[in-house]
Amino acid sequence: MFVMCFYLPYAVLEFVLYKDNDCMLDSIPVLCRSYAAIVYTLVCSNATVVFHTVSTWLTVALAVWRWMAVTLTSRMRNMCSMRYAQITIVCAYVSTAVVCIPNYMTFSVHKVNATSRLSGQPVVSYKLDFTVVSHFVSIRTFSFWIYSVLMKLVPCFALTALSMALMRALCEADERRRRLKARPNSQPGAASGATSAEPPSANQRSSDRTTRMLLAVLMLFLITEFPAGILSLLSGIFGDTFFESYYLRVGDILDVLALINSSVNFILYCSMSRQFRKTFALLFTPRWLQHRAPVMATEANATIATTCV
Repeated sequence: MFVMCFYLPYAVLEFVLYKDNDCMLDSIPVLCRSYAAIVYTLVCSNATVVFHTVSTWLTVALAVWRWMAVTLTSRMRNMCSMRYAQITIVCAYVSTAVVCIPNYMTFSVHKVNATSRLSGQPVVSYKLDFTVVSHFVSIRTFSFWIYSVLMKLVPCFALTALSMALMRALCEADERRRRLKARPNSQPGAASGATSAEPPSANQRSSDRTTRMLLAVLMLFLITEFPAGILSLLSGIFGDTFFESYYLRVGDILDVLALINSSVNFILYCSMSRQFRKTFALLFTPRWLQHRAPVMATEANATIATTCV
């Protein structure tokens, strides 16, 4: 949500208000931007990196919790509580803001003297460029490595491992369910055995459906985040030439993929998880509506206390 709030005004600024190359700088068409516009671009760039990274690691945390709920159930039930969820969220925001400090020091606003393509008169414009500190202390290269490895590739590998673990847990759950269904049929009193085995089977189907939803979210995440991580890593290895020749050319595509990933994730959660819909309604509906639906609020509170999903 925060990424969208920052990116939508930036998209209007970049592709609507400043869509024409109306200035010349060293015989190259460039965009003439005001100081306020370029400052917002810098703030938007840093803010979207922070909030998107927070979202990335919260996705990893959610997958870890789901893996514990599927494989360790009773032993780790106390870990899936609102208190631990709040601690995880706070840690994600604080640690991301600290880790992104080299990214804040990489770019800054620079004043340039350009020429208007319409009148031919000199004009003052502003652009984003690398800071002096980034050249002398190699913060720029360090920032690329942090962004590519810690913010992109490590979460991708972690989610891949969790996806494999969840798939294995799904197969084991299906095997246990088949054994549970086959056991009463091979013994006397099959009718009573089938009746007692039905509620666990329904609960297991609900758990499997939620796990499949999370697997879909994880695979979509890998498709959208892994290319950005590889390109950032190559930019850190090969330097400015690769960054300007390749990364900047596909930067808008990577941004669109990240936004699509966030939007589709929300749709997947709402469409495939009844628990998520109830919890979302409890958190974001007005209080007077919650008083009119006490049953829904009670059920959602129970869901939060046991799963935090």
